Amino acid sequence: MPSLLALARHSARRPTLVGAVGILLSQTACYTYRPAAPTRLQVGGDVHLVLTRDGTAELQPLLGPDVRRINGQIEETAGDTSVVILLDEVVTGDGATLPWRRGRVTIPVRTLASVEQRTLDRGRTRTFVAVAAATFVAIVVAAIKRAGYSGSSKSGPGSGPPE
Repeated sequence: MPSLLALARHSARRPTLVGAVGILLSQTACYTYRPAAPTRLQVGGDVHLVLTRDGTAELQPLLGPDVRRINGQIEETAGDTSVVILLDEVVTGDGATLPWRRGRVTIPVRTLASVEQRTLDRGRTRTFVAVAAATFVAIVVAAIKRAGYSGSSKSGPGSGPPE
C-alpha cells in the first residue's frame, strides 16, 4: 500500500484544473470594488474612476472621445486636487473597453463622478477559504480511496509471515 506521503508527492506533481480554478477564484472572489474618497486612495491599489460629463469633455484630448471610466493603479494622490494613475484601460460611453498603453496620467479630482478601489472582501474570503478547504479534503479522501489505503494496521488473511 502506498503511504500518505507517497500519495501527496504523486498528486503534487500533476497540475490540475481544480488548482488552476482555485488560484483564479482566489484572485477574483476575495476582492471587490468599493466606493472610496479620492483623498483616501491607497497607492498601488487598483481603481475604477468614473468621469463626469464635463470630465469626459475636458479629458478628451488626453484619453480619447467619449471615455466615461478609466481603470488602473494609483501611483500618487495630490490631496483633493488630483490623482495620478497608471492607466490600464478606458471604457467608453457605449461600453467598449479599450486597452491603454500603460502610462502615467494625472486626473483632476473635479472631473470624477465616482471612485472605486479594489479591496479585500472578508465575507467572500471566508467563504472561499471554507469551500477551498472542503474541496481539498474531498480530493485527498478520493485519492486515498482510489489508492486503496485503509489506514488499518491489521493484515488480511494470508498476508502475514508464515508461522
